[in-house]
Parts: sequence; C-alpha cells; structure tokens
Amino acid sequence: MRLAALVVGLTACTDLTPLQARLDDLQARMDKLEMQSAKASSATAAAQVASAKADQTAAQAMHSAKVNANAIASLEDKIDRMFKRPAPSQ
Repeated sequence: MRLAALVVGLTACTDLTPLQARLDDLQARMDKLEMQSAKASSATAAAQVASAKADQTAAQAMHSAKVNANAIASLEDKIDRMFKRPAPSQ
C-alpha cells in the first residue's frame, strides 16, 4: 500500500512542469501589474503637483483681477470728479 502511494506521489511530481510554467506566467503578470501600479502612482503624484500649481496660479490671477478692478474703479472715480463742473453760484 505504501509502495503504491509512493509511486502515485512520484508520478504526480513528474507532472509539475506545466504547473511551474503557469506559476512563472503568473509571477510575470504580477511583476507587470506592480510596475504599472508604480507608474500610475507616480503619474497621480505628478498630477497632484500640477493641480496644486494650477490652483496657486488661479488664485494669483483672481487676486490680480481684484486689484485691477479696484484700480480701474478708483481711476474712473477720479476722472468723474475731474470733469464735473462746479454748480454755478448765484
């Protein structure tokens, strides 16, 4: 009985080549997925940095626009006062 189990066990061992090939294929796929994941993480980090820079640029543009709008309103007020005629005195 033990001899039969040993023979069956040894026969099964000779059939490991296809299984090893499948394991090698799976390992190669895992390596590829890990590489793609690392690239995606790197791209995400770069996109976050670019987004932060874009937010900063937009905030600076909004600040400049407000400053310019205030300056224009002030100039318009000065021009209006400069060209107003004094009320005629009687």
